[in-house]
Amino acid sequence: MLPGLISGAVVSETSAAVSAKARRRMTFTGAMALGVMSADLRAAKVADAADVVRVLRASRLRFLPYAPPAHSEAEYLEWVRASLLPSGGVTVATIDERVVGVLATRRTDDGSWIDQLYVEPEYCGRGVGSQLMNVALSSLRRPVRLHTFQENRGAHGFYERFGFVAIKWGDGSENEEGCPDVVYELVDGIAIDA
Repeated sequence: MLPGLISGAVVSETSAAVSAKARRRMTFTGAMALGVMSADLRAAKVADAADVVRVLRASRLRFLPYAPPAHSEAEYLEWVRASLLPSGGVTVATIDERVVGVLATRRTDDGSWIDQLYVEPEYCGRGVGSQLMNVALSSLRRPVRLHTFQENRGAHGFYERFGFVAIKWGDGSENEEGCPDVVYELVDGIAIDA
């Protein structure tokens, strides 16, 4: 994982006119409000590198304004090509052959990690993130852990719907953005239609 990148799920796409309270409610109902879409899921290829970067950056810029990217687009592209894709464990979600979601996982001696889970903003709230999460949970050894920012409330709700529990809160000193973060863990559980 590129230092400073912390996984996050963006689970609802709403207009600027919708209040923050309504957006929080849509976190759980957004898929129905916007229409569930079924994405095709496949292993990422080297040729997907630019699309992976596009999804990661677009999602972070739109939904994580408090955590601006710590690296340039060129640096992200080099990291995706040289490290992320060759490591394996990267799945992309496509709709009409366009990459709209990215999942990166890894296995460790004591469990598994979801290192990246991002959906292109225009496709958030339509079930793509849930499809990616279900792929991860159906194949990863427990416990499954992930990082997200404390301020990323949409991600918290998304992960908690799948049974993840916050186990460690950090002050941001261990990520490049300097944003307080949290580690979530799923000890038991199966893939669901969340």
